[in-house]
Amino acid sequence: MENRIAKHVYSSNNTIKKSHLSRFTIGRHGSVRLGVLNRKVPLLGSQNDTYSQASWTNTIGEKSYEISNHLGNVLSVISDKPIPDNLSNGGTVAYYLADIRQSSDYSPFGVTLKGRDFGLVGAEDNRYGFNSMEKDDELKGSGNSYDFGARMYDPRVGRWLSIDPLALKYAPLSSYAFTLNNPNIFIDSDGKEVIGFDGQKVTYEKGKDGTITWSKNASDDIIEVGNAMLSTEFGEASFNKWNNSKTKITIVIDKETQPIDKMADTDPEMGGNGMPILNEDDQYKSAKVTFYKKTIDSDRQEGSGKRMEGASFEEALGAAATHEVYHNDPDQIFLDQQSSDNEENELQQKPNKNLPINAEVNFRKEYQEKNPTDKKACEKGMKIYEDRGYKGLNEKGKPIK
Repeated sequence: MENRIAKHVYSSNNTIKKSHLSRFTIGRHGSVRLGVLNRKVPLLGSQNDTYSQASWTNTIGEKSYEISNHLGNVLSVISDKPIPDNLSNGGTVAYYLADIRQSSDYSPFGVTLKGRDFGLVGAEDNRYGFNSMEKDDELKGSGNSYDFGARMYDPRVGRWLSIDPLALKYAPLSSYAFTLNNPNIFIDSDGKEVIGFDGQKVTYEKGKDGTITWSKNASDDIIEVGNAMLSTEFGEASFNKWNNSKTKITIVIDKETQPIDKMADTDPEMGGNGMPILNEDDQYKSAKVTFYKKTIDSDRQEGSGKRMEGASFEEALGAAATHEVYHNDPDQIFLDQQSSDNEENELQQKPNKNLPINAEVNFRKEYQEKNPTDKKACEKGMKIYEDRGYKGLNEKGKPIK
């Protein structure tokens, strides 16, 4: 970026008289970034052989705070300098005004709207903007390029500037599409749980009457999948297993794509060696779980010959989601690396080893006990588990032999 790091002042005999760091920015963090601190600091050890500074002056106006919306878009930047309003009350300060340094409005894909963007003359420019990401104004001009870490993003076209590192896992989707072309709901962020559109953990509460209330950051897809899972006690325990893991889980329902032999897919973040990146618990560091509605609907149809034949959509979705939870188990991660990525090949895994399909059996048996009509309709599909030797998981989470 060619930003100046330090300034050195030389004497006539070419020795350094004084050095100091150039004005720099420190992120100010709570649970998320709050703003920045801009300050000039003497460069330690550069004042010849001595360092004599004994005090530090705190200057109001060097701290700036970001006001963002639910997507993390930085809408306004204010400083810590209060502006007194003492004109209307005979010199007595009645209230203080915010010192607004910068303000911006964005299009859905992140373009700064014309006529709705301003900065205070002389104020330090805030380098964060759309989705709370860092702007790279030197590349294509102000606000036309954002650094998301893994890739650069151009808001003018709503596309990434390089291919998705997980492109092979997302073959049906464009490798350059931003947030599945739905930037009003999804964001690109880091995290360690099932996350909502604000990048924070999704939570829920169950009322005594069984009513489920989700946190405001839960997307429609998370709510639909979550409600299906919470229809059984085993499914609820599985959702909590997801949510309490150290894996960042992103949930999406794909209503357009219809892959063969795949109702859902867990796509982990991959490393440069082509292997999934694992956390300290030997689970995936992050993973995107996609549910394919058209495939689920097709598999539920009478005569499909699939194990979901006869199931309601809620049962099939809840079973598929419970299934995917166990693909994040360390033992299953190792097993998955030995087999091809489709459901038929997974069914060929040893029943006393495979966790996801056995978990699926637990969910469906409990669901059908609560819904006897579904139990009768699903007899053909349930027989597939029986014929392959899948009996479910025991209380310790191990396959029943």
